[in-house]
Amino acid sequence: MKNLRTYITFLSSLLITVSLLSTCASHNIKIVISDPHTDEILFKDINRATELGNLEELRKSQVLPGDLEVRVWRGGSFSGLEGVAIKRSNDAWSGLHLRATNYTETQAVKVEKLTGPKSGWQQSWKNLSEKGILTIQQTADNECVTSILDGNLYVVEINQNNNYRYYYYPENGKCTEAKETNELGETIGLEFDTGTETCKTTEWFACMTKRHLNSVSNEPKTPKFR
Repeated sequence: MKNLRTYITFLSSLLITVSLLSTCASHNIKIVISDPHTDEILFKDINRATELGNLEELRKSQVLPGDLEVRVWRGGSFSGLEGVAIKRSNDAWSGLHLRATNYTETQAVKVEKLTGPKSGWQQSWKNLSEKGILTIQQTADNECVTSILDGNLYVVEINQNNNYRYYYYPENGKCTEAKETNELGETIGLEFDTGTETCKTTEWFACMTKRHLNSVSNEPKTPKFR
């Protein structure tokens, strides 16, 4: 009887161990990085801003099945770093806006909770999805090969279904993927601009609204006939 109890205890311990190992294995994240050197340059300031904003690096975050998190970063030699973190957890949406307070090396970050996009979370995400936020791929197209040290860039991080990847393109890139990414940035800026700030230099949200209003006002007017 004693041996039987010992055997049962052993089996119970073994099942618990196997269960824990299975759980840990399910949390493994597949990380796709195209080039380690470029990755190091791109994420030097992004990781610093993430840390100062008290967030975990997205490639290290555990995102449950059915949930997702996307972070879109905009910045470069012409503007300070800004980031938008969009998260869906248990079918509930939330968002954060991170802004570096200086143009050079990131030393402080202001974090604000996004109240929600103008069109609502569901419609806004539908719009972003249709524009390819989850499907745009990194390309080696010569039209997109530019120095990541010059001008402004968008970096889009995605963590979904235990898979992490990102893509990046210059704000004024000529290839299709760059134009699509730039359109994502414009859409995000318009959706989350509250109108409480003004476009002074290169502020993401306010300046996207100003750019949009300028483009609308410059459209040729259709003559009206009586």
